[in-house]
Amino acid sequence: MTQSDAEHGEPIGEPDAGDQHVRLTKEEDVTDYLGQLLEQLRHVEDNINKFAIQNYAASGAVVLAYLADKAPLWATIIIVALLNINFAIAIFVQATRVDKLFTMHCIVRDFWLENQPALLSKLRANKASSEVLATTTFPRWVAIVILLAQFLPILFLLLVAPFNEYMAYP
Repeated sequence: MTQSDAEHGEPIGEPDAGDQHVRLTKEEDVTDYLGQLLEQLRHVEDNINKFAIQNYAASGAVVLAYLADKAPLWATIIIVALLNINFAIAIFVQATRVDKLFTMHCIVRDFWLENQPALLSKLRANKASSEVLATTTFPRWVAIVILLAQFLPILFLLLVAPFNEYMAYP
């Protein structure tokens, strides 16, 4: 199989028996695949944002019930802690997905850029873009910060509860 065959839509190499991997054959295929990866990354990012907002809203509703003396402190702490853990697990799963999709994006991006030597050399010559190109995995600290932020409602409750108890009895 020659390079000209690949340019006309013929797959490069022979497929293995049962091979279900995507065969990138043309430049349009690479950019389409990269576009699909980026769309999936946006979708996962939206999921993470929705989970975070839902966690804060649900935890806030439970804390408000406590502050309005409609729920005891022990029940409020348990419910908010369970909500925070539930959303942290959901966000961890999504962050793992982001890590895998970002790695795939980097592989496809680098594959495409290898066939664009002029563009690749200009990107490598620029300090900011060369740093981006050097990043091939999703930074772990981002996922850790996002996960820890899911426990802010329980921290808030633990800080506010003693003050609320003190103010409740003059």
